[in-house]
Amino acid sequence: MVGVELMNEVKRKLFSAAAGALGGTAALMMLTALGSLLMLKTMSAGENTVIAAGLVCACAGAFAGGFISARLSRSAGMMTGAVCGAMMFLLIIAVNLIMGNTPGAVSLLRAAVMLTAGAAGGVIGVGGKRKRKRKRKR
Repeated sequence: MVGVELMNEVKRKLFSAAAGALGGTAALMMLTALGSLLMLKTMSAGENTVIAAGLVCACAGAFAGGFISARLSRSAGMMTGAVCGAMMFLLIIAVNLIMGNTPGAVSLLRAAVMLTAGAAGGVIGVGGKRKRKRKRKR
């Protein structure tokens, strides 16, 4: 019976990490679109600027995903957030490989940033206040 409870707990954590990765990826895409629009308006974006903006967007998206996953799982925020960040990173790597790009040194930095930001979002997501249901007066 203990094995079944453990498997259910693992499934719940993986589901919350996947849901957080989905939300974090949505946030990442919105931030990337906004950054692209800003760079298009200013017309002064060099290669280093684009790489830095991509890292900032990846960091913010992984943080949001870690926060969402920790809110859903309600425990083990650092682990759940880091797993969420890893899922998002693997998704980015998969898209890059499909597009024909090979991972380089920036990918290692992106992995470190996304794992750390996801874990930080998870810690903050678990530690936040929860809404309490009010009892109705009769």
